[in-house]
Amino acid sequence: MVSINEGLAAFSQVHAKYVLSGSIGAVSTSLTWPRDVPKSSELFEFYSRHPTGIKFETGFTPRQIINLEKLEEGQTGYLWSVTASGNIINPSWPKEYVVFMDSAGGNPVIAVVDQDDTPVCAAYDAIEPFRISDTLGEFFLALSKLIAIVYGEFNIFDIGDDDGLSDIFISRLTEELLPTLGQDNFERFVDYFYG
Repeated sequence: MVSINEGLAAFSQVHAKYVLSGSIGAVSTSLTWPRDVPKSSELFEFYSRHPTGIKFETGFTPRQIINLEKLEEGQTGYLWSVTASGNIINPSWPKEYVVFMDSAGGNPVIAVVDQDDTPVCAAYDAIEPFRISDTLGEFFLALSKLIAIVYGEFNIFDIGDDDGLSDIFISRLTEELLPTLGQDNFERFVDYFYG
């Protein structure tokens, strides 16, 4: 199992190496958590590094980390439904699901904060969220490896063509991510980012 600190160290390294937008600061325990957003120790550990304005390319659709200051607002459309009289709790969305990343138009990445090690799920379109990592640490390590491959080996947008993803790209993802995520999570992780 990959610890949250190991995953976040890898993410900080690729963020710096490939000069991704935004910033990751030093660890700080003085953090004001949004009142109506549940948390886990792993998600708190991530946000204690004050990630701000982080956006990155996947080769297909860019993704963004939701800033802590916008985390409550980022649950709109998931935990909260917008009505004419204001936001109301969406009864079909599990209260322990916290959206912390998306594609700036949906496609949420979700921390499941009521389970040990904070598993990570994702969704696209209107489908039910599915697991892509058993822990938040594994997620950040796998994401770091994906970013290193996309930016470092494939010049971001050279991961495929009109016929689909490059076989070499898929091979590199398999070599790097499969040992971290395991077969089922690997397949769902790749499906989320490239399906």
